Amino acid sequence: MERREATQLIGKISEDILASTTNIILYLFFLTSASFFKSPTSRGVYQTFAEADEIFAQINYQAFKRAFMALKKQRLLTVPKEGPLQVEITKRGRERLERILPHYEEKRPWDKKIYLVTYDIPIKRNKDRNLLRSYLRRLGCALLQESVWVTPYNPKKILAEFVRERGLSGVVLVSDLGLDGKIGDEDLKTFLGRIYKLGNLNYQYKEFLKEYLGKRKFSLLEVSFAFNKILKNDPQLPFELLAKDWQGKKAYDFFLRLTNNFKR
Repeated sequence: MERREATQLIGKISEDILASTTNIILYLFFLTSASFFKSPTSRGVYQTFAEADEIFAQINYQAFKRAFMALKKQRLLTVPKEGPLQVEITKRGRERLERILPHYEEKRPWDKKIYLVTYDIPIKRNKDRNLLRSYLRRLGCALLQESVWVTPYNPKKILAEFVRERGLSGVVLVSDLGLDGKIGDEDLKTFLGRIYKLGNLNYQYKEFLKEYLGKRKFSLLEVSFAFNKILKNDPQLPFELLAKDWQGKKAYDFFLRLTNNFKR
C-alpha cells in the first residue's frame, strides 16, 4: 500500500478524526498503553500492532516505518537506548492527542440556566460574523434561528474575550432563562433535544452498542473510531437535561472497559 493509499484508508476508518498514519500510530500507543514489543525497532512495533488489530494490518510496513520515525523525531514517542525493549508515548504525544480527539466530560456542572446568545453584526463585517458563528459552534452552542444561539453552559466569560478581541462590543448580547423557562410550548428538555438533535445522536449511541456490545472479535481501532465519531458531535449537555434512556454514558462506559482490558 502506497503512502497516499494508507492515508486514505486511515481517513476512511477514522472518519478523518485521525486522518494520518502518524496520528493513528500515536493513538494506538495511547489506547493500549503498549510499551513492550517483539523489539523496539519499527519492524517489531509494526508486527505487534498488526497481529493485534486487523484494521492496522491493512497498512503496510513502509508507511508505518515513515510515521514511526516521524513520531520519534518529533519526540512524541521515546525509545530508550538502554534497558528493557520498550517504546512509550511521551507527555508531548499525549498532549497532541488531547488536541485532536474529542473528550468525554464525566462531570458537567450546571447553574440551572439556559443562555441565549444574540448578535446584530453589520454586513460589512461579514468575516467577524462568520468567525463568531464558528466560535459559538466550538463552544457547543446550537442555532435556534438566524443570529440567535442557545447553550446550557454560561458563555459570558469566554465570549467577552472574543468580543473584546474582535471589537464587537455592544453587538453581541447574552441573556439567560431560569430552570422553569420555556420557549413556546416546549419544556427545556424537549426544546434542547430538538435543537441539538439529541434523538438522532442517541440513536447512534444505541446502534454503536448494538454493533459492538457482546461482540467477541473486533478491531480496537474500528470500535474506537466508531465511538469517537459520535462523541465529536455530542454537545455533552448537563446530565439533568438528557432523556432517561440516554445511551451516551453506557456507550462511554463500554468503551472504557474495552480499552482498559487491552491495557492489562
